[in-house]
Amino acid sequence: MALTSPRPDRSGRRRDSRSLPERDAPPAADLLLFPPEPEPRAPQPRVPAPLRVRRSPHSDRRTGSSESPRRAPSSSDAASPPAEPAGLRAARPAVRVAAGCCDLALLAGLDAAVVWLTLRLTELDVQSFDVLPWPPLVVFLGLLNAGYVVGLTAAGGQTIGKMAWGLRVADAAGRPVSVAKAVLRTVWAPVLLAAGIGVVWMFFERRGRALHDVLSGTRVLAVPPAAHEPQPERGTR
Repeated sequence: MALTSPRPDRSGRRRDSRSLPERDAPPAADLLLFPPEPEPRAPQPRVPAPLRVRRSPHSDRRTGSSESPRRAPSSSDAASPPAEPAGLRAARPAVRVAAGCCDLALLAGLDAAVVWLTLRLTELDVQSFDVLPWPPLVVFLGLLNAGYVVGLTAAGGQTIGKMAWGLRVADAAGRPVSVAKAVLRTVWAPVLLAAGIGVVWMFFERRGRALHDVLSGTRVLAVPPAAHEPQPERGTR
């Protein structure tokens, strides 16, 4: 058995290999040619930085802030009626009565034409007026008159009588009325007129509203004459 002499180290001293413990080499199974890739980490959510509001040097003065404090609404503001729309004013009661008389005359002529056509279709003369079936005829005439008022009021706020006198039905804020308000107004109007208080009420009401206007949340406004005039076409003088 051949004895090997101890190898000299860097300092020139010789060391005995038997005095040093041998290091264990890693097994061959642990030496991988392609090590596994690390698992991807979930991206961390970015928290946006807080916005910094730059205050104008003119906002804060020695006298105080430029913004005036808001005034809390009082009970008097809630009780006060809404302001008149721009360019419109409440219609006068006398003008409303004249427009209503025009509509009543028109509806009376329409009803008379329906009755005359009914007599002609049934081959009856005017002397046989009482022979007609009045209950269904009255219901038909009532629906016809109500359809005239509701249809024109919901479409443009004006019946033919109101068109002639420059009036328009609107809601409390001056906007066009809905179909529901037009129906409610048409239902209340003949009932209150028959009771005798529908027309009298608007002569004493501060804003000239009739009682059926108050109950339906509507009002009648006077349309300025400029709204009826046709606008000139562009490019013409």
